[in-house]
Amino acid sequence: MRLTFLGSGDSQGVPRWWCDCAVCAEARATGRNCRDRPALLLERAGTRTLIDAPPELRRQLVAHDVRSLDAAFLTHSHNDHVGGVVDLYDFVRWTGAALPVFVPARSHGMLLERYPWLPTRLDVRSLDDCVERSGLRWTSFEVPHGANGFAYAYRLEADGRALVYMPDSLDVPEALQDERLRDLELLVLGTSFWREEAPREQRSVLDVEEALRLTARVRPRRTIFTHLGHGVDRDRPLPAGHEFARDGMVVDAW
Repeated sequence: MRLTFLGSGDSQGVPRWWCDCAVCAEARATGRNCRDRPALLLERAGTRTLIDAPPELRRQLVAHDVRSLDAAFLTHSHNDHVGGVVDLYDFVRWTGAALPVFVPARSHGMLLERYPWLPTRLDVRSLDDCVERSGLRWTSFEVPHGANGFAYAYRLEADGRALVYMPDSLDVPEALQDERLRDLELLVLGTSFWREEAPREQRSVLDVEEALRLTARVRPRRTIFTHLGHGVDRDRPLPAGHEFARDGMVVDAW
């Protein structure tokens, strides 16, 4: 099972177009910290599945020569995760291909409020709990998103192994960690800053220091941090078993 990080940035990408911080300046100069908003392509058993559809989706799919998809899963209805859903609509409109798009139940209604015309072409399905696709079990679960309310993550299971994709979360209860984040081959976890200085009530995503405390507790075999803002320089060292995603990065989940 192969994963391609189509985008690994946070909701504003890097460089932020108005920002002159060290990370944004480096991204403009060398591109090492340049990153689009987050999306993941999963390839398994001859199928391609998209997780999230950011505004840069068309460019991301062209860059990786992706001309077909078998399904898409969206985590929640924020712009950095669904702003490219129009590209999926156009894909179905012009190719006539079938494309089921799974959206957790609470986010499903919010997505259709924003894009009420999507079901005229796209097969948008509300996902209450879990679904089987290509021998892979997808289970959605709600996570706290701080000042932004709630988001969803996915636990994927096959062959007696599991991974979790959780790009937006803050203050995840220990009971939920024990239920969903244990015994993982891979945890893909969102972190926007190394240490977030904003007041807690204004925050919405884990920082790296908090994320490291979470992984020390649930002990995944491998952790990849994504959803990286301009508060993260991906050249900064991490503990063994942890790494920063980069746009275009390809990994074998197991």
